[in-house]
Amino acid sequence: MLRDKTAENNESRKLAIVTGATSGIGRAYACYFAAQGYNLLITGRRKALISQLAWQLETNYGISAETVIADLTKKNHLNRLLRTISLRENAEVLINNAGYGLDSSFSSDELSHQMDMMKVHINAPLMLIHAVLPVMIRNKSGIIINVSSLAASMPTAKNGMYTGTKSFLRNFTESLHMDVSGHGIKVQCLCPGFTYSDFHRNSRLNEHVRPIFWMKPSQVVDYSIYCLKKGQVICIPGFLYRVVYRVTTLMPRRLYYPIANRLEKTMNPADPKESALYY
Repeated sequence: MLRDKTAENNESRKLAIVTGATSGIGRAYACYFAAQGYNLLITGRRKALISQLAWQLETNYGISAETVIADLTKKNHLNRLLRTISLRENAEVLINNAGYGLDSSFSSDELSHQMDMMKVHINAPLMLIHAVLPVMIRNKSGIIINVSSLAASMPTAKNGMYTGTKSFLRNFTESLHMDVSGHGIKVQCLCPGFTYSDFHRNSRLNEHVRPIFWMKPSQVVDYSIYCLKKGQVICIPGFLYRVVYRVTTLMPRRLYYPIANRLEKTMNPADPKESALYY
């Protein structure tokens, strides 16, 4: 029996894996690579939203979009995702985008909450990267983008674990670039600032941050792809954010600490529990 040519063409497409694709930056990456003709493997915690996105992308671009419902703080969810990836020989792109923020200091929060963030921001990306590298090395081609944050270089009192894990992700990405660039694999660490997404949806940041600082997810992804083509490993979307990065990294820490504390007090979310949202 002859196989349908469309099915054969679909199976031969390259695969882009995007974690945290339900909304925001992850969703924008999924839309971009679908438009480029990639099949997708996308993850999220909200089944209805991720399933709707998969259907839209399949309908609009004629690609295949597989979904994996995954809370990356849970070992069995991560293992299920890793097993799914292990069956794919066409993985070309990995976007480690899943992440979240907590509005609580390390000293006042339960340790398990803080350790969960390490599972999502560090453990999961490392395990996913290690899972796709053999295929990428064998194919001498691949793209790995780790979504960090501008906050990786701007520690604050109530986001110690967030900025710490994002800083690790940035440094690890640079090391990974030096490790695998000879295999034809492009590696990038994306460090966005304030971006319209579920990550900031329930906070009151929009009351304190001027509109000029906010970026659309599509703008962030467009600049990420621009940096990727230029071979830039550290990518900071937005001219103003690149200025902020330079200023804060050059500023003496004795001056930075009181300024950061004052800014943080003016931008606390309305409800700390509501800020624990994936982007």
